[in-house]
Amino acid sequence: GRTDAGALAHSHRIWPSDSMDPMQRFDVMKHVSSLLPPALIGTHVGASPSSTSAARLPLSTRCIVALQGHMGLELNPQELREEERSTVQRWTRFFKAERESLSHADFYYLDIDEPSLDAVLMFNASMSGGLLFVLRRGYPQNAQPPIIRLPACVSGKQFDLELLNPEDGDFVQHSSAWHEGGVWPISGDVLQLAGLRVPCLRYGHCALIKLGPWASPNTQQS
Repeated sequence: GRTDAGALAHSHRIWPSDSMDPMQRFDVMKHVSSLLPPALIGTHVGASPSSTSAARLPLSTRCIVALQGHMGLELNPQELREEERSTVQRWTRFFKAERESLSHADFYYLDIDEPSLDAVLMFNASMSGGLLFVLRRGYPQNAQPPIIRLPACVSGKQFDLELLNPEDGDFVQHSSAWHEGGVWPISGDVLQLAGLRVPCLRYGHCALIKLGPWASPNTQQS
């Protein structure tokens, strides 16, 4: 009941919820994104603790979840420490670079065999790329994080896979090499049929995985 479609006759964007708690926003976006494209949905980076839920969640999580809509800031920059300021600047620059692609992306909410994890793929078919968000909203139930399979939109394509925030991952005994960063070529068929083992995450952290159009070695040299 926060807004309705009629509001778009008077505004460029709508505000889907008063809560900027990223856990709650992740759920809100599941519903509003079925009706509206990302460019029309205001999603802001809030302060900690959250003004609505009192939750204290990492600044990186607050920034990453805000990328799912039209990112903005709703906090006092003067209260940020230097490393926090750098985090906000980093993800703001990233949003500006990816804004055009994200504004035309489709949302795919994925099934995971672990209730304490949520995942959504924002995929732009015309640009053959997207972002995979994996949010840890509860404590792990297994020693290894689960495998998730991506939807059919990735089949038949080649991607450069990159975990953009490996610093937010946690230790796991048998982690995959790509969990430590870097760009890794992978086929969409593998992502759909075999799946991808997600990084091990601490409670309240969100992994952001970029699927970029595959750059062949010949293309990179040219």
